[in-house]
Amino acid sequence: MHHPFRKIFISSLTACSLLVAPALADGAMAKTPTKVTASQQLLSYGSRGQAVRTLQDKLSKLGYYHYWIDGIFGKYTRAAVINYQKAHRLVPDGIVGLKTWASLNNMRVEAASVSVNSNSALADKIIANAKSLIGTPYKWGGQSPSGFDCSGFVKYVFNKNGVDVPRTTDTLWKAGKTVSSPKKADLVFFETYKDGPSHVGIYIGDGKFIHASSSQGVTVTPMNNSYWKPRYLGAKSVLK
Repeated sequence: MHHPFRKIFISSLTACSLLVAPALADGAMAKTPTKVTASQQLLSYGSRGQAVRTLQDKLSKLGYYHYWIDGIFGKYTRAAVINYQKAHRLVPDGIVGLKTWASLNNMRVEAASVSVNSNSALADKIIANAKSLIGTPYKWGGQSPSGFDCSGFVKYVFNKNGVDVPRTTDTLWKAGKTVSSPKKADLVFFETYKDGPSHVGIYIGDGKFIHASSSQGVTVTPMNNSYWKPRYLGAKSVLK
């Protein structure tokens, strides 16, 4: 004799067991249901929340992620995950499963030194790219090699190197982390035609910065220049 109720009951149990299964390892099946921790959540493009922030923070400290810790798994987070996976012989699918989490959690000891070296290399790339644009004319509202204004130049150069920054001088000032003295690729701000930050450039070392000047276009200028020195407001870092 058939028992339809029994079949429905068993099917319900099977469905429930699938719903409570933990995040799977990269390409692997979980054997038994367990409680999912923050570092076991399966993350992929479109994921959001604290687990994504944790992921971005780890990748940032390891030098793979150079954007905002916003808890949104977008294209930059996915690219950072893939680069990390390639470097650590994991399946480079851009999906963070148990194997990728395990690898990330085992990288704590060397994270600080890797991050410093990576940021130094990135700063050099940013500066080299900025210098390649010397002579580009100034253009109000410009943000391409046909012409730049000061913040458009900064955004273009940083974006070219995989670092997303705000578009305007004021929002760059608000978004950056204040530093006591600028290092390579930090942003330097000046007060010119209005109160508050109204001009921005990129510090390149040796007491100089590169910027889109309204009179000279993209050029390198000493920080102690007689015009710029009294108008200097401070420096901000936008690299993680």
